[in-house]
Amino acid sequence: MIMLQEVVGCHERMGMNKIMKIAFSIVALFLLAGCDTFYGITRRATLDKCPTREQVESLLYSIPEISTVEYILDKGGYPLTLKGIQRPAIIHNYCYSDGKNIHANLQFLVDYKGTVFYSQTLIRINRKPPQEWVEATLPVMRKVEEHLETELGITNLTSSVKAWEGM
Repeated sequence: MIMLQEVVGCHERMGMNKIMKIAFSIVALFLLAGCDTFYGITRRATLDKCPTREQVESLLYSIPEISTVEYILDKGGYPLTLKGIQRPAIIHNYCYSDGKNIHANLQFLVDYKGTVFYSQTLIRINRKPPQEWVEATLPVMRKVEEHLETELGITNLTSSVKAWEGM
């Protein structure tokens, strides 16, 4: 009878050991994986149309606070839908700056359905952007949105923008 209790106790301890190992592994996995924290400003909206590169560059250079614009054309992944693999999104990136405190990325992403996703960001990972950057960039972002509406005919942009500021 004593031997049976010892065997049962041994199995219970082994079971508890296994649970502890699994729990430790899960905790270690979370600690090792880590999470990046995003800080800054994000402004997003869905648009009816995507302006051309020439239109956007001309508009950005027309804003006195902006002195440099860099254009990067990229493509996204290939979405898998019930109708099969679709063409990748086309991503138009415009990085603009004044060379000092204004640092923003303006992006138009056109998915396989033709939906246009607009965003402007000032983002840093795991550290906050300097307050001077935020104070200088945010008014210029708003000015870019106003110009996109008035000069390029993108309707309801300023009223539909969803803004996030994570400081």
